[in-house]
Amino acid sequence: MANSNRVFVSPGVFTSEKDLSFVSQSVGVSTLGLVGETKKGPAFEPVLVSGYNGFRTMFGGSSPEKMGETLKYPLPYYAKSYLSQSSQLFVTRVLGYSGYNAGSAHSIKTIAGVNTTTIGQSNTLKADFVVELNGGSLDIAGLGQLETDYLNNQFESNAGVTTSFLDFVNVNLSEDKVMVMGPYYNTFDWNSINVDDTDKVVYPMSDSKWADQISFTGVNESGLAFYASKFDDAGVIKVQVVVMELDVVRFSEFHNKTVAILRSRAEYTGDDLNFKLNSNITMTSGLVNENALSDFDLSFTSAAGGHSFTCNLAPSSKKFITKVIGVAALV
Repeated sequence: MANSNRVFVSPGVFTSEKDLSFVSQSVGVSTLGLVGETKKGPAFEPVLVSGYNGFRTMFGGSSPEKMGETLKYPLPYYAKSYLSQSSQLFVTRVLGYSGYNAGSAHSIKTIAGVNTTTIGQSNTLKADFVVELNGGSLDIAGLGQLETDYLNNQFESNAGVTTSFLDFVNVNLSEDKVMVMGPYYNTFDWNSINVDDTDKVVYPMSDSKWADQISFTGVNESGLAFYASKFDDAGVIKVQVVVMELDVVRFSEFHNKTVAILRSRAEYTGDDLNFKLNSNITMTSGLVNENALSDFDLSFTSAAGGHSFTCNLAPSSKKFITKVIGVAALV
């Protein structure tokens, strides 16, 4: 019987081909999802892990701890067994059979800069008093506590130098001008309190620097500004001091906006859920100027002690807050 695979080449010589090719069997990749309790890690969101070492770092290892006769944390055993055969496992952590307390959330909010055009649009005269000179300096011995506190109020210059208004006036007493610490509110009728504001000496500090020192209370706030002027009282040189409370308004479209929320990590000890951060922690951050995504300093205290980080809110940056503040910071 003729074989169709044989080919006649020459008398007595035949060739044939045997097809050894085959379709490769596809390699199956299994993906599993596990939902259950673990000792630590992010909760209520699926997290992809590719190996047991990564699982243990994120969610903690296995534990023989039991609730009655049942393992409290069976999920790590399932995960370890599965990850010995595969590299794709989604883990969703839940927090307890009987409910959980997620703890306090700590929000990071913006404090907008002061709109300098609003400074002094409304104002309040807080104090107006006369100080005599003694040895070429202000004699505060006979003043009340309030007046003394006003004179000892301190300001920081753009150069970073901190000076009290008392020292500032004493240094500039030789000037026959109005001495100003803070914004000069030039629409006020100074003549109504017998102050000659024909000329003025302004402490080397811009309005924005003065505004930065106003403590945050709300959108509409106020800060103190101080003025002093020498005058001749029947041949005796004295200094009149005026304290004004100037209202300011922050840029409301950028003010008091929540830009991030931080929650504490937690671990179980027995049936007790222990948070890494106390509920009454205080977070302090540095100044972010014109660029809302620029670096700022963040400090807080956890169970492990004090922490200080330089971070930002730019997801692509290595200093993005969630990349800087991780598990290691809180253990």
